[in-house]
Amino acid sequence: MRTRNIFITSTAAVIAAIAIGSTGAQAAGVDLFGSNDIQDDSVRSVDVKDQTLRLKDLRPGAVEALSGGSGEQGPQGVPGAPGAPGEPGPAGKDAQALPYGIAQVKVQRGTGAATPWAVYSTTIGSPVGDTTGGTFRFSCNEAQAPCKVSLAGYATKDGATVYPRVDIQKQSLNGGPQTYCEYGDGPMSGALSTDKTAPTAMTIHIGGSDDCGLSGPAGALNEITVPAGYYDVTSTFQFTG
Repeated sequence: MRTRNIFITSTAAVIAAIAIGSTGAQAAGVDLFGSNDIQDDSVRSVDVKDQTLRLKDLRPGAVEALSGGSGEQGPQGVPGAPGAPGEPGPAGKDAQALPYGIAQVKVQRGTGAATPWAVYSTTIGSPVGDTTGGTFRFSCNEAQAPCKVSLAGYATKDGATVYPRVDIQKQSLNGGPQTYCEYGDGPMSGALSTDKTAPTAMTIHIGGSDDCGLSGPAGALNEITVPAGYYDVTSTFQFTG
């Protein structure tokens, strides 16, 4: 039997041989070319029919090479249109209003009614209590004397209490130096009213004597009685609850 020597001089010849082998050579009993008959890296993309190679037949890195490699990242695309707004959430709840403590310092001159001459207020909620207060002046002439100073208060929440303090300084109607008249303080024994039209009267403890010169009652009082004169009244109120 004669030995055949076949030399592949170009990739095109390989493709032609494969094509011949596919149509007639096999039918005629002629040996077909195999992968061992083709020199590595001699077949190019242009020599291969579309969709006739499988990915598993390509060496690592060949797919990247055919597609141009990884390369540099391209520019960012234009952002898409925003989506439709979502459904609105449930309505929120109003914050709970802070409770308040309100104190009144009343003055009664002559037979008139006791009238608030000063009103002080503060929020309630501090663990050490909330304090408010201030100073005002009033006059009590001879026709109005004796005059009376009293304290009252209420709160906007149940269970609030208060500790009052009041200091009264006196000046003669004829002028002259200001002198000490009276001091009184709490504590309150019960909770304050929550009805602003009916505030709770605060007890004032002035000690064992009336120091304003009238020799009036002493001890735990609901009001302090003073003679004619000018008076500066300083008071503080510590609310808790």
